[in-house]
Amino acid sequence: MHQVFYQLPPYIDGIIDRLSKRNWLVHNFNLNEDAEIYNVANFLYNSEFDGTRYVLTPDLNIYQFLLNIVKKPTLKDDFRDAASLLVFCQVTNIDIDPTFSVYEKVNYDAINLEDALPDLELFHNLNNTDMDVIAKYALGYSDSVRVEAAHTLDYEKTKTNLMKYEKLKEWDTLYLMVLSIIDLYINSSIPQRDKISAFCDWMIFKYRRSLVAFIYAVVLFGNYPIRKMMKYKNNQSPEDKRKAASNMTWDLYILNQYFRRWTKKDKDEEFLYASNDTVFNLLLREAIKVQISHSTVPLKKYMNQVEYQASQQLVGEDLDIPGRAYNSEQWGPDYRAKLIKEFENKLFI
Repeated sequence: MHQVFYQLPPYIDGIIDRLSKRNWLVHNFNLNEDAEIYNVANFLYNSEFDGTRYVLTPDLNIYQFLLNIVKKPTLKDDFRDAASLLVFCQVTNIDIDPTFSVYEKVNYDAINLEDALPDLELFHNLNNTDMDVIAKYALGYSDSVRVEAAHTLDYEKTKTNLMKYEKLKEWDTLYLMVLSIIDLYINSSIPQRDKISAFCDWMIFKYRRSLVAFIYAVVLFGNYPIRKMMKYKNNQSPEDKRKAASNMTWDLYILNQYFRRWTKKDKDEEFLYASNDTVFNLLLREAIKVQISHSTVPLKKYMNQVEYQASQQLVGEDLDIPGRAYNSEQWGPDYRAKLIKEFENKLFI
């Protein structure tokens, strides 16, 4: 390795201290210690000598924190910490891609573009604001950030791109899986310790496999369920129940997209995710362990022996099992739509 010296801004230690305390960053890098993710020199060296391009995707919460640096007069640690993340990315040459946050904000409704497009334009201008100015705000030396309107968004072109597809690819598939998980969650006739196996059977015989949906179910129904994982509640209005299912689907969709990017990335690309959602971060970190190990061993702590055996069958390479719906004569968009309709009639009406 070349011996290289980088001149870093004097405030970088303060920025890293704030950012590391939030533990927002999730990655699949092979690091000896978690703290190495904040080593600025590693990013700069890999970028300069290996041509590595780093891309960070923020969740909707952090995207909104970034916007609120400018939009909200109220001072919150969330906003200052988001500013620390922005400075860290600028110092390390990490690109921030807010695409999925914008999609989630729009949520297939053209009315939401009225807010989403100006916000996206504001983000790009904030992202191009002088780093020292943002660092002063992040570290509490100033209470506002003045942003120049240097970046102008092509509203019509961006609007067309955002509304081009009625649904993002794989959305309906993951939405159906969320409905199945909700149905199992509220089904009191199935013992809690049978629900992981029941969901595995549903994926194998009724639909198809999904790593992220499986991990979600294992944590939700397993030995260490996390509060607030299940957003759907029986006492909600039908509209709120639909919103809850949609929010859960967004979690699975973003999880799934992380793996799509990771497994299909170019050799000179690396991806990170930043989320303020501790449940989401845990799920993503567990999913990364499963992907790296090519087994469900990292999830064994959540399951008893029967559940673990069911999970082994689920991830097996050979699933040539009689009676599977997948790739049968009935398989296709109409079959999926039929299952979705059945669950929606049961859960929302």
